[in-house]
Amino acid sequence: MLPIDTQHTNGAIISELQQLSQGLLLISESEAPFEIVALSAFPDRPDDMEEVSLDDVLGYAATVQEWHTEEDKAVVARFAALKAAIESHLQNIRVYKTIRGGEKQVWIIGNSQEGVIGIITRVVET
Repeated sequence: MLPIDTQHTNGAIISELQQLSQGLLLISESEAPFEIVALSAFPDRPDDMEEVSLDDVLGYAATVQEWHTEEDKAVVARFAALKAAIESHLQNIRVYKTIRGGEKQVWIIGNSQEGVIGIITRVVET
């Protein structure tokens, strides 16, 4: 369970990440939105999660493919902007994904000038 800090939710970085992720759905075997939260501490990796890379989670969604339509390219550009903002504003980035089960939680966590920020989503892998 992430140590969510409900007192510090109005920072500029959180607002920017919320704006960039608004309406974006991470596509796997389902579609899932992103939730941006302030954390009271940087969590250790839970035993039921593995560490993966940011590219493992957002790389494909942020890369234009030859077969993409103009509409697809616009969505890819939004994912690329979100990924760039994460890399720009967060340091010590850790990405954790649930090991077992079909529906897996994904946590993107990093330190910022405003404290620890978490980006939560999920993927379905069967």
